[in-house]
Amino acid sequence: MSLQEAMKLQDLKSKSPAALLEFAEELKIENSSAMRKQDIMFDILKQLEAQSLAVRRSGIDRKWEELSKILQNDPHMRDADGRQRKMILFTEHKDTLNYLERKIGGVLGTPDAITTIHGSVHRDERRKRQALFRSDPEVRILLATDAAGECSVAPTTSTAT
Repeated sequence: MSLQEAMKLQDLKSKSPAALLEFAEELKIENSSAMRKQDIMFDILKQLEAQSLAVRRSGIDRKWEELSKILQNDPHMRDADGRQRKMILFTEHKDTLNYLERKIGGVLGTPDAITTIHGSVHRDERRKRQALFRSDPEVRILLATDAAGECSVAPTTSTAT
């Protein structure tokens, strides 16, 4: 079992005791072979939480660092006239979308260069935001959760402007 498979409680509940035991051993949880299934799940969740906190406290976000470099320095992000190209970024979770919106706004110098689409955005508003992204040369980034997958989103008319 990988970390990604065990991130949700429902996923843990659906695993067999043998699969949970194997994962607990990978996480180096002591005495896991003598535990009941719910105790193994609890200790797995505690271990994953501890790992998550360690990552957050480190202040290092490698994915953001790479995206920031692309936004700032990648020549492929510029057209022949040196103008920044448009970019669509998809993320699964709204909290990640909000995090990226803040970080990208800081890099680009203005939050107005970003538009977002997520599950809380009504369908008519989604269409407006898509149209804004396509037509407004100042709106360079579209951040979207899976909600944007319900409508087709593609940079078209103002891709290179």
